[in-house]
Amino acid sequence: MKIILFVLGVSFLSCTDSHDFDINGHWHVEKNIGCNFRIHTMDFEEENGVTIDKGLSGLMGSFDSVSIVFGVDCLNLVFDYQVQHDRLILSERTYGVEKVSIIKLFRCSVCCDRQVEFFQNELIDIDLPVYSDKIDSEPYYSYLSVPILFGKPINGNFSNYKMVLNDEFGTVEDLNLFFENFKLKILEGRRNRIYCTIYTDKDTPIEMINPVILYCNKRKIDVYLIGRKKDYSEGLKLLYKRP
Repeated sequence: MKIILFVLGVSFLSCTDSHDFDINGHWHVEKNIGCNFRIHTMDFEEENGVTIDKGLSGLMGSFDSVSIVFGVDCLNLVFDYQVQHDRLILSERTYGVEKVSIIKLFRCSVCCDRQVEFFQNELIDIDLPVYSDKIDSEPYYSYLSVPILFGKPINGNFSNYKMVLNDEFGTVEDLNLFFENFKLKILEGRRNRIYCTIYTDKDTPIEMINPVILYCNKRKIDVYLIGRKKDYSEGLKLLYKRP
């Protein structure tokens, strides 16, 4: 696997000089190899910097002609970037870690369906439930969020709803390893503050979701069910509700 990632990294980084390239605008993630931080879109604005998932998590950073920097609390995310034809290639800087993390983006200049955009790289199709009654406050520190998804698979002959854990189909039996692997990415002092965010298609049977909620409750992990407003034409705002 390391050899494959290395070859892909070398291929991606054989790019043209980015100094004279205007990266301002709205970009979609086309491919994510090895980066643990979930990114769907990036917006570059010369005066305001760069924003990951604008209108959603809204993590903001700065950029120059060669690098992009995000810094929040104990999270420090730094990318070097170059241009390959009409694609933007990001390589994550890692210190003392033997891995190659590459993110490939393409520019999108047309108006997007923000919900489709948010879930475009997932294995399943999701139309979030609409929340119109009381909701809870959005939790702090999005990097402590453990995402679990439920929906119908986009590809293949699957007709039933599936659970997705870390970009793979999973089951309740996989939750122990899934949560333990996530905690390894977090500083030890903050591991007891992780929380679970469940993104589910509105028609997912509640019987599929309840075992995950029960699992988290037994371990004192806060759970939030993610929904949306009925009208999101001006941008998708995620809404949080405790089960």
